[in-house]
Amino acid sequence: EHIPKAILTCRKAGKEQQEFLKYTFSDLLVSSFQTGGSSDTPMDQVSLNFAKIEAEYKEQKPDGTLGGSVKAGYDLKQMKEV
Repeated sequence: EHIPKAILTCRKAGKEQQEFLKYTFSDLLVSSFQTGGSSDTPMDQVSLNFAKIEAEYKEQKPDGTLGGSVKAGYDLKQMKEV
C-alpha cells in the first residue's frame, strides 16, 4: 500500500526524552517486514522504498539539551538534493 508521507523519529533515553533524529519519507512503500530475534530480545526488520527522504539531526550538548539542527535530503525522482 502506498503511503504518501511517513515520519520516523529517534529519542534519547532518560526522564526527559527529546527527539534528536527525524526522517521524513515521501511516496513510501514497505517492501518487506520480518519478525525475529529471541524471546529476550525481539527484533523487527523493515525494508522501505521511497521517492524522497529528508533527515534532521540535533546535536546533544553536554548538559543534555539539544543544540542546533543539521538537515539533509534527497529526491530520487528528480535526482537532486532537497
